[in-house]
Amino acid sequence: FYVIPVWIYITAISAMLFFAFNRDFVTKGGFALLSIGALSFYISDATLSYDRFVKKFRLAGILIHLTYYGGQLLIVRGFLG
Repeated sequence: FYVIPVWIYITAISAMLFFAFNRDFVTKGGFALLSIGALSFYISDATLSYDRFVKKFRLAGILIHLTYYGGQLLIVRGFLG
């Protein structure tokens, strides 16, 4: 039931990660922050997926929140330069 939406979402966040690491799409000063932020956001989604669909683990909630909000913060800071 969720196969198509899940693949669309995986494709979208993978594209985000690809473009974050492509220097042509970001300013020089924000490259590192943007890249680390995108990777952190990607890790939060992977952790969430693993916890929900593969195997639950005790520290998932805190890891997901730290990487999600940390990633969002770094992405914004990277765009601002």
